[in-house]
Amino acid sequence: MSGSVSRAALAAVLLLSVATPVLAAADKTPPPSAAETALAGATRMDGLLPVYVDRNKGRILLALPKADADGVSGRFIYVTALKTGLGSAPVGLDRAALGDTQVLAFRRIGKKVIAEFENPKFTATGAPAAEQAAAREAFAVSTVWAGDVVAETADGRILVDIASFLTRDVMSATDALKQAGEAGFRLVPDLSMADPSAVKVFPENIEFEARQT
Repeated sequence: MSGSVSRAALAAVLLLSVATPVLAAADKTPPPSAAETALAGATRMDGLLPVYVDRNKGRILLALPKADADGVSGRFIYVTALKTGLGSAPVGLDRAALGDTQVLAFRRIGKKVIAEFENPKFTATGAPAAEQAAAREAFAVSTVWAGDVVAETADGRILVDIASFLTRDVMSATDALKQAGEAGFRLVPDLSMADPSAVKVFPENIEFEARQT
């Protein structure tokens, strides 16, 4: 009986001595952060803003600055153009045709980031805060897109996937076709996509491309 007890006790000691280092090693490895998980497989491109492109998943993640007191994460000059034409002169959708130049602001509201166009014609620059707010609130807000906050980086930047923002019909192609007598056309979201491989990031601007059907 005593021999059996001794062997059992020895086995228990050996098991504990082997298991303890394994548990200690696991405790030293912290789980990946939400940002690290979100950026897995993406390539970083630095310039005006950090941009992370994931060609396999079709994602284009902007790292927007931390929102200010008004929730704004940056204001940018936004310009659009057609890379290819429609091939129909009466419609007017020609190669390199330019869209409107607008002031684009990204604003965080809770777990969402919205894109809105601001009115630069009527402002109260240099006036007291109340007067500036009155000038802004005198005109309707033009919200054109909303996306989920994917994650926040360690330095407070907001990660948001703007692929769906880039596939909007910003050149009003469907309206142009309708006015030319070609009614019945519409944008098909499932056949429209942003192209991660075409992203170009520079110190003062970022270029994106999208295919629309």
